[in-house]
Amino acid sequence: MQVRLEKIILFSADVLRLVRFYQDYLGLRILSEPDENWTILDAGGTALAFHKIGTAYQQDSDQVQPTASNVKIVFETNQNLDAFRQLLIDNNVDVDVIRQFTGVNYRSFDGRDPEGNVFQVIQPFTDLKELS
Repeated sequence: MQVRLEKIILFSADVLRLVRFYQDYLGLRILSEPDENWTILDAGGTALAFHKIGTAYQQDSDQVQPTASNVKIVFETNQNLDAFRQLLIDNNVDVDVIRQFTGVNYRSFDGRDPEGNVFQVIQPFTDLKELS
């Protein structure tokens, strides 16, 4: 049997806020009618869906409390990574420094969406000389 990743579902306290974030800053296109309980975005071959978290898991406060997670959503861009990171910083998005690891064919940075979910943006090298 062979499978393919069809969709990633993130549970959310505020679905529409996450939809706006991923649409506005990462350019993901909405695939389903935006709804406060469930919305699907096109993440380039895989869908990224947001599902309203159940009331048993909601906080008593309007403030979202980030939780520890071992999941990181990775996006690839062919745009200037430095400029993209600066755009996020200018819009108060929590992002880390750009890093490059020896032998890896891209540069990357991590960030956190409004609910604390970790995402990473990578920019592949187009020239093997960039690998160092």
